[in-house]
Amino acid sequence: MSEKEKIDLTEIIIEHFDQDNLAEDFWEKYHAFNEKTHKELFPNDSLPNRKVVEINLVTGWPDYHVIRDFVYKDSSKKKIIAHSIYAINREDAPGYENNKHNSFFYILIDSRFRRQGLGKLLFKSIIGKVKEKGCKFTETDTYYESGKEFCKKIGGKLINEHTENRLQMEEIDWKVINEWRNEGKEKAPMVVLENFIIVPEKDIVEICELETNLERQIPTLDDKEKWTDIYTPEKKRKIERNRQKQGYINYTIISREYNGTISGMTEIRYSRTDRPERINQGLTGVLEDFRGRDLGKWLKAEMLVYIENHIPDARFIVTSNSDHNASMNSINERLGFKPFYNESSYKFRLTTVIKRMNKMT
Repeated sequence: MSEKEKIDLTEIIIEHFDQDNLAEDFWEKYHAFNEKTHKELFPNDSLPNRKVVEINLVTGWPDYHVIRDFVYKDSSKKKIIAHSIYAINREDAPGYENNKHNSFFYILIDSRFRRQGLGKLLFKSIIGKVKEKGCKFTETDTYYESGKEFCKKIGGKLINEHTENRLQMEEIDWKVINEWRNEGKEKAPMVVLENFIIVPEKDIVEICELETNLERQIPTLDDKEKWTDIYTPEKKRKIERNRQKQGYINYTIISREYNGTISGMTEIRYSRTDRPERINQGLTGVLEDFRGRDLGKWLKAEMLVYIENHIPDARFIVTSNSDHNASMNSINERLGFKPFYNESSYKFRLTTVIKRMNKMT
């Protein structure tokens, strides 16, 4: 446990992230901050590759205006003590009309400087900025108990709870995996499984529609006002290019029906240089009209076989699932995935939050 350090909020320095005008020692200071907070959450995990971290920070998110600020303890700027970020949809993004009143923010503070008013100060600044942009709501995710308490205190509405689950490769029951593969072939004899790293041009429109619809199917506690990403070929290609820059391989398996329709998919992301022992499970799902034949189980089983045969450094698989996604959680539990940590998502109506925070000052 880190010892607390006193801060004077009148002396902190907040600097906007400008990749073209960074101080020579910025990256060294940022990595020190990032790696400290990473080890607090994942003490037994290896650290992320620094070059990949830098690329992620500079690249941003497709379809979003992303604004980052870094906080220094005082004018000496010897160390970064906090990082805040907010994002709003770009006006030319395909989901702009649905999401233009929403925004996302995230605040991460060095544990030595928490519970001293810094989070409140940064949050107040963020809600003022997103309100100026025409937003009516903002959302965040947090796995810290202190963060959850703060969100509740200022009027956050719990909209989702999700868990990072992990499966150790050495604990996989290959008898079950082979049973699922055989059952899938028996129950859906006219379905074929295909795979790719780069989405084939002939399928990219349908793949984008599939991913958009599968994400809409994921249950939350607030389905009426759910933030929905819309995938387009342009956005998909940009994501592929960004992952290539990061040195990541995105491997996808799809199920194709006898009439050519793509009915389901599962994907993973992994790197040879950034924590190669870790496999990141991405989107997995089957369209509602094609369920009832255990396609989800078949897809997951085939992916595990691929990992076992083609990624020798893989030690464990990481997936994040909504606690309310009963069907996917059931599959993962039977595969042997175990909970690793819990994360909660909150949504704030800006008018309500501003009133509450004004009363708190």
